[in-house]
Amino acid sequence: MKYLLLGLLSMFLNLSSWAQPKPGDLFKEYSWTVPNPTKPGQEPYLRVCGDGFYEDQTRKGTSLFPDGYVQDGWFTLPENLDLSKAVRAEVLVEKMLCHDGSTGLSVKFNQGEFLKFPEAAGIPFPQSEYLHHIYTTVSVPLSTLKSGLNQNKFRFTLDKTQRWGMPQNMVYGMVLRIYYESNAQLTASLKGLSADVPLGENVDLSITASDKYKKVDFIGYYEGLNMEGDGIYTQWHYNYFKGQIASHLGSSVTGSYTWNTEWIPDQTEGIKLAAFVRFKNGYTYFTQPIENLKIKRSFKIELAKPYDIPRRWATREREFQTAFDLKGNPLKAEKFRVVATTWSPGYMNGVYLNNFLLMDREACKYCFHIIDKVIDHPEFLQNMNAIKTGFTPLYRGKMTHGTEIQYPGFMVLVKYKPD
Repeated sequence: MKYLLLGLLSMFLNLSSWAQPKPGDLFKEYSWTVPNPTKPGQEPYLRVCGDGFYEDQTRKGTSLFPDGYVQDGWFTLPENLDLSKAVRAEVLVEKMLCHDGSTGLSVKFNQGEFLKFPEAAGIPFPQSEYLHHIYTTVSVPLSTLKSGLNQNKFRFTLDKTQRWGMPQNMVYGMVLRIYYESNAQLTASLKGLSADVPLGENVDLSITASDKYKKVDFIGYYEGLNMEGDGIYTQWHYNYFKGQIASHLGSSVTGSYTWNTEWIPDQTEGIKLAAFVRFKNGYTYFTQPIENLKIKRSFKIELAKPYDIPRRWATREREFQTAFDLKGNPLKAEKFRVVATTWSPGYMNGVYLNNFLLMDREACKYCFHIIDKVIDHPEFLQNMNAIKTGFTPLYRGKMTHGTEIQYPGFMVLVKYKPD
């Protein structure tokens, strides 16, 4: 009962504080990313291990970043912040939990207080037991920010306790978002779509805007792959990687884009479509959505959500297994797609579907990587399915890092043949 009450309280706090832009919002985004390595041993991510402490404890003081990049635990936001007519602010961090049991990732701007990033409400409590890569946001008091170029410093901290004494979160980037009063001169809208006309396999998206823009990012609200890592499958689908938008419908500098819906699941509710219109003057406008859109194609796509998702899913520990069920007839499957967010898949020792080997190690070691495989052998599928990762063995008698499978684990999309 104690853990249930704590979990419900955590979910309430997360839902009430995890902000994101809403249709009609006008804002500017200021991105900070960890630099790509310039020397051997340097890393393209930040290890947050304590207050202003960013070193891997096993490296014994090895310099991980270019000289001058960190000053006594502080970073400088290399942007010219515009706070005129600002109404509120928030910061998004690209956070990866790699050492289970690590809690309390927080950020501090200038002389302000530390701001704790909320955990994802869709991940089971306690969230620190499930390895994850999420894009969590927290409100920032405008009073702690300064206008001008290179005027804002920030630092990260993490709780000191962790089950084997090495608290650590990875940070790949951060986006500071400043919201402004609405402006009739900076608006835009989608055109050419109607709830009366079903969406097909290829959908032409375009916008009309009140001012010149440099880029348009199209987004959708629907049930789909949870690339956000927060366990919520129905939402506005997009995230960020190293400060750049990802996992959205697509981007365009012309304002037009053809969206291929082949792997979008069939929907029980209507789809919403909208766009982030990024004007040349630096503002971004979130268009009002076109709602209640239906999708109609000659084939069917089913999203199979995983369950029985393991805690502490790192393959150096042991074998792990999860499950998913199909509502459709596996005998009518044409192909299927397996998607998962991982870290260090170069140490993977096999991924098995119902004891059939689907894939082995791939990509690099000590890196962020999305597994995304289309499998043309649907005979492996059953109504009730198990996915297993193999144990990463010792190498020359020593433990290797292994592969980390981030929440929610392996998601499966099945494409069924036309009736």
